[in-house]
Amino acid sequence: MSEILESNEEAFKGRYLYRITQDDKVISEEEIVGHAYRPTWETLQGELVGAGFTQTDAPEGLLAWRRT
Repeated sequence: MSEILESNEEAFKGRYLYRITQDDKVISEEEIVGHAYRPTWETLQGELVGAGFTQTDAPEGLLAWRRT
């Protein structure tokens, strides 16, 4: 089970509940709260270009970056 507690354009805070059951009885349960950073395409592209990478062709709609 998961739940998003907070989110904005580039990050979110989520709660994850992990349960282990045996014969319909919960034998273990753990709750984890975590954060994830998911930058926008503009942010990611700017960081790659700023680090000296250029975008090149890739098959099947994938993205490829090479260090210049």
